[in-house]
Amino acid sequence: MTSTLLRGATSSKSIKMSIEHIFILDYVQDVFVTNIVYNARMGRAVSVNNSAIERVIKKLNIGTVSKCMPMEECMFVHCFKVQILDISFLRNLGLSSLTNYASVRVNICRTGVINFFVGLPGSILLSSEPELRIISLCKMLFESIMGAT
Repeated sequence: MTSTLLRGATSSKSIKMSIEHIFILDYVQDVFVTNIVYNARMGRAVSVNNSAIERVIKKLNIGTVSKCMPMEECMFVHCFKVQILDISFLRNLGLSSLTNYASVRVNICRTGVINFFVGLPGSILLSSEPELRIISLCKMLFESIMGAT
């Protein structure tokens, strides 16, 4: 009875408003974010044989890139995990408080839909609006993927 899990809000402001509506604020000590999900559409199909996507992500040189097994058969044609190892890059995003390295799972659907699952180990305070800090990382990944398709 010491923590509550909220899921599925569109912004930290929405979460804050929900918390203020649902909980007695005197009893809320801190609110942390551990995962953020972004969705994007490329507007074009992606070939399963495209090997350039992995190369352009690696060329960003922000950490290790590994292929992942798709979560579902045939839905995703490319799945990668990007482990962000560049500490200065994380600091520039305003994420220096993370206790471990952030990671991004990138799932690319054959229809051109991309899902970015950003893991924030050790969490980050909701009040810092982490979704606004991390979006630049996902935009950078998105633009690189767009250039490779």
